[in-house]
Amino acid sequence: IIEKITLITSIIKFQIIGIFIIILIKFYEMVKGKFKLLSYILDESLIFYKSLNRRKKIVAFSILETENFFPLITILNEFLYQRLIYYYSIQINVNEKNKKIFFINFEDKKKDEILRFFNIIHQKLINIRPKIIFLSKDHLENTFLKIISKNLNLDINILNKPELMIKDNGISTYVEIYDLIINVNENKRTFFHDILHLLKNLNRQGYLIINFKRDSIYKINFSCHFIDMRKDNKPEHLEAEINKFLGYELLKKKKIGISKFHFLLWRLGFSNHMFMFNNFSGLFTNKNYYNFKDLSRFNTQFEHRLLKSNLKLKRINQNLLFIEQRYIFYTSQNLEYKLILKILKKYYSKYFICFLILNKNTYDNLRKIEEINLLNNVKLMDPIKFLKLSIDFFRNNIFLKNPQIDSNVLSRVVRM
Repeated sequence: IIEKITLITSIIKFQIIGIFIIILIKFYEMVKGKFKLLSYILDESLIFYKSLNRRKKIVAFSILETENFFPLITILNEFLYQRLIYYYSIQINVNEKNKKIFFINFEDKKKDEILRFFNIIHQKLINIRPKIIFLSKDHLENTFLKIISKNLNLDINILNKPELMIKDNGISTYVEIYDLIINVNENKRTFFHDILHLLKNLNRQGYLIINFKRDSIYKINFSCHFIDMRKDNKPEHLEAEINKFLGYELLKKKKIGISKFHFLLWRLGFSNHMFMFNNFSGLFTNKNYYNFKDLSRFNTQFEHRLLKSNLKLKRINQNLLFIEQRYIFYTSQNLEYKLILKILKKYYSKYFICFLILNKNTYDNLRKIEEINLLNNVKLMDPIKFLKLSIDFFRNNIFLKNPQIDSNVLSRVVRM
């Protein structure tokens, strides 16, 4: 009997060792794309992976730090449309919720193309205000790896639960992933701040990850998940606690397979719940952005941002602003058609004209006027469209298209 028990014990040990070896093989050589997860090349400002299969695809990452979602999200979404980047993700530490870390993913068969794309993005963002920091060298590498380890001497295992265990220098960290199922009623600027504040009050450690991609019909979608990290393996009830407190299902626990471990390191989206950016853009406005209800206060805030971004401006009157000697920017709660006509007659041949209409009904009515929509050098905005406008728009050296406005168009406008 003792011999049989010893034999069974030995078989079980070999099975466990075999399973662990398989796990390590899958860990170090990922099935998807055949990349060695921890075999990367560190360049000055980029981390490169080279595919081991016949496709020979190169994957690269750049990391940026800033304190605000806007205007960076607007600019990166344009890069998604242009396919300069494949995806990007925002990482927010529960204990550092004012710092946003952006992970930008590039994919191409040629390294030179990735470098060219990176340089385009770098030139576009280097003078943005608030300041954006491009990480490089050790800071880049440490930030990239920090989510799983402080060094490369780690083991990984899957428990008989929907979680991972990462062992780094003998210290175990238990990792669980939760989808965020965002209710459309939560489309407000304080949502992420409130959720992070709630997680911190529950003494959670971990990261909120927001992943952005472009779909096949040129729409920007995003998904969110929370990476919960703890040092003990006690039963957790975070999902039930949060959902009960909020009164609806926000968190949903995900099962993690070893084949998806690279999702952690590459900041990919785990979630099956995708949200269209245009429907949830209110989530990403800054807390201290603009007061659209008070024109005087809005003017002060907007001027402050222009000056902080080193843009030249001249206030003509309470509603009218002259920017960089190229743009006429008019703001009003309501806008009469005769006033539109007056502005067009006076400025259209020389400057690009922006109308910001704070009243939604007035804006909607103006959008219905076909003659205004056909004008090449006019931009009509409501507060939502304005928030999506990058401050760099006013740096552009514009070329006016058909600067001589058709008198027939003007006459039709005034008759509206």
